[in-house]
Amino acid sequence: MNKKWMLLAIVLLSACGQVDQEEVPTDIAANVIEDVLSSSSSSAISSVAAQEEPNEPPVPSGVVVTAVIDGDTIKVRLEDGIEESVRIIGIDTPEVRPMQCFGEEATSRMQMLVKGKVVELERDPADDRDNFGRLLRYISVDGKDIGASMINDGYAHSYTKYPHPRMEHYNVLERDARSAKRGLWGDVCEEPDVEPTEEVVQEDPLQEQPPPPEQECNIKGNVNSKGEKIYHYPGCRSYKVTKIKPEEGDQWFCTQEQARAAGFRMAGNC
Repeated sequence: MNKKWMLLAIVLLSACGQVDQEEVPTDIAANVIEDVLSSSSSSAISSVAAQEEPNEPPVPSGVVVTAVIDGDTIKVRLEDGIEESVRIIGIDTPEVRPMQCFGEEATSRMQMLVKGKVVELERDPADDRDNFGRLLRYISVDGKDIGASMINDGYAHSYTKYPHPRMEHYNVLERDARSAKRGLWGDVCEEPDVEPTEEVVQEDPLQEQPPPPEQECNIKGNVNSKGEKIYHYPGCRSYKVTKIKPEEGDQWFCTQEQARAAGFRMAGNC
């Protein structure tokens, strides 16, 4: 027990005649009582003040999206003020250079979902950055997985080249979107069965594509706007609209093995 409280008890008992020992001096007793009451009052006031103190509003966590490059790449401003490019894990959207079917729609959708907003970044423990120095992250807004939303609504493919924790879930979402023909899985991106005639489409001769070096070498290796090497073979949805520009690193390949050996990956819509 606190010494002050013990002295106070002795004083009170003495006053009541219940202590047979020598009386406690009056001035000491008064000081003890004053100290105890003062201490109790101070503690009570502190307790009440702590209870009445208003809760501070929660400080939002996450980072602000400063720009949307395309449907699967954004720029964010980190807490230290540095701006970083972020490649969203697990999704692959149509390109905007060259413009592929639904590339513009996918970019617009990502802008609507995240531009100017605070997003949470979640890292895959396996990889921090890709070969282009971009952060690899899942992103979410108010707890909503943006990558999953893009796939579910038909604006992105599930990207399966590199395994990641959410890949199985993303694959299920893609199958559902494909079955329901949402977004890029709808008729809007269907290739025509018949090639357009010259009467319908007249191309500038300067823009005509050079023929592949050999008749069987018809696989298009394209370096997109993000520097990613992607190849398309006949039958891929974007094959016909993909232009080969050797001056920008594009190449023709005879086999998919050659394309992969040169660092190209298969397009997500093949």
